[in-house]
Amino acid sequence: NNTMQYILGCELDDDIKLNSKIRIGLDGETMLEFDEHQRHWVVQSPRAENLKPIVESLFWTNLRKRYVKQYCVDVVQKVIQNSTMKEN
Repeated sequence: NNTMQYILGCELDDDIKLNSKIRIGLDGETMLEFDEHQRHWVVQSPRAENLKPIVESLFWTNLRKRYVKQYCVDVVQKVIQNSTMKEN
């Protein structure tokens, strides 16, 4: 059995997205990581070379952008709104 992980995180400042991190892993090993500043996928493991053209396809590019824009930002905003954590 294998486990594939899609790890997504984003950083907000007053509802403005500052940064996001996207990693694809397999069995706990990072395979691919999206470099937001360079706007491309970086292969972290030779086993992931075959996956790079797939994640760079128009379909996955649009999915990644939509996911970060709609889902990640929305979830972070909801967590902050419903959180009992206060700023220091």
